[in-house]
Amino acid sequence: MQFTTIFTVLAAFAPQLLRYDPVYDNANGDLHTVACSDGPNGLLTKGFTTFGSLPNFAYIGGAPAVEGWNSASCGTCWTLTFNGKTINVLAIYHSAPGFNIALSSLNELNKRSHLGGLIFIQISSNTTDYVRTHGFMY
Repeated sequence: MQFTTIFTVLAAFAPQLLRYDPVYDNANGDLHTVACSDGPNGLLTKGFTTFGSLPNFAYIGGAPAVEGWNSASCGTCWTLTFNGKTINVLAIYHSAPGFNIALSSLNELNKRSHLGGLIFIQISSNTTDYVRTHGFMY
C-alpha cells in the first residue's frame, strides 16, 4: 500500500505514459490471466470471472501500482485525464511505465485522435463514493 501512496504523489506532478492493449476490450477475457486474479486481493475472490463481469467494463487495464500477483493495489481505481477529458479505470494488471488500457477507453479519452497509440496523461487515485459502491478498492 505504501508503494501506491508514493506512486500517487509522484504521479500528480509528472505526466504518465498511456498505451492500449485490445485484449482489455474482450468482455470474455478470463480474469485468471491477469495479476489481479485470485488470492486475498484478487478480483476472482470478489465474484468476478471475466473482464465483462467487472463494473464499468471496458474501463480496465494495467497500472504501475499493481506490483504483481495479488497486489494490494488490485482493484484500485484511477482517474486518467487527457486534454480536459477524464475517465476512471480499474487496475487489474501490472503495467510499466505508465498505464495500459482498453483501446475503446483510450479512444474515448483522446476523442479518437490518431496519436500512434501513445499519449501522456495526468493521473490520480480515485476514492469517490461511486468507486466504493461498485466494489472497487481505494
